[in-house]
Amino acid sequence: MRVEHLYLQFLDAITYSRWKALFSLLITTGMRPGEALALKWEDIDLKGGKVTVNRTLTRLGRGWRIEEPKTARSRRSIPLLPTVIKDLEEHKNAQEEEKSIAIAGKYEDHGFFLQVSLVSLWIKTISLIDILNLYLNNQVYL
Repeated sequence: MRVEHLYLQFLDAITYSRWKALFSLLITTGMRPGEALALKWEDIDLKGGKVTVNRTLTRLGRGWRIEEPKTARSRRSIPLLPTVIKDLEEHKNAQEEEKSIAIAGKYEDHGFFLQVSLVSLWIKTISLIDILNLYLNNQVYL
């Protein structure tokens, strides 16, 4: 089976996952996980169909820090496929809905593409490579 087919199967398997937009973005753009996790909505141009890498999430001892990319080549704009734009729009709408029903003071909005709590969960649980390998090797659905 071709790798492209497996990636499409993987994206189909996570259709209803809150991680779909992240994986769709990572798989189709070649962005590093740290770049995607540091994205803010201001970096994503849904109408223009591109994402701009301005920062990255990096490990600092036992913690994490958002910083500028290390090289000029890492600062870049990446075109988005129409399917990724759709996934991002759906994710943004779901995020707006979560904000609207959240208990006052319980939703911290710092403008990030992913909520801070989701990023923390992501970092503490499993890496992108682990998830893709798990799916590709075992056909596990998320």
